[in-house]
Amino acid sequence: MIANPLLKLYKRQKSDNLLFLDYDGVFICMHQEIKSYVQRIERICQEFDLKVVISSSWREYYPQCLDILWEAGFNGKVIGCTTLEGYDRNKQIYEYIKGHGFNKLLILDDMPLWFFHGYHVKTDFEKGFDDEAYELARHILLKQK
Repeated sequence: MIANPLLKLYKRQKSDNLLFLDYDGVFICMHQEIKSYVQRIERICQEFDLKVVISSSWREYYPQCLDILWEAGFNGKVIGCTTLEGYDRNKQIYEYIKGHGFNKLLILDDMPLWFFHGYHVKTDFEKGFDDEAYELARHILLKQK
C-alpha cells in the first residue's frame, strides 16, 4: 500500500521501519501520565521493529527529547530527527525519507499531514496515542507489505 505515489520512490526493502514521532498531542497530553503512552509507543516499535525519528518541534533540544523518552521507560531505538529547517512537517519528514528510504512507515502526530495519508495516525491533543490510536497504527503497519 503506497497512499502517495511519490513515496513509492523511497520504499526500499533493505531500509528501516520508521516511526516519525511528535511529542505534544501524542504522548504529552492534557492531564495525562506520559508513561502509559510511551509504553504503547514501545509496544508498537517492538512488534514492527520500528526505529524512531523525532519529528516534534522539540527536536531542537534533541538530548532532552531522548531523556524524556528514556525517563518514561522507552527502550527502543531512536535514530535521529528531522531537519530543523522550516516549519512544514510534511516537507521535513519527506526530506528525511528521501535521504534514507523506508521499509514500513508510521507517523504519530496531532497535526494534519495530508502528504502522508495512509501512514499517519492523527492523534487528539487530549487523548494522545491511546488504545484506539494504537489499533489504527497496527492496522496501517499490517497493510504495508
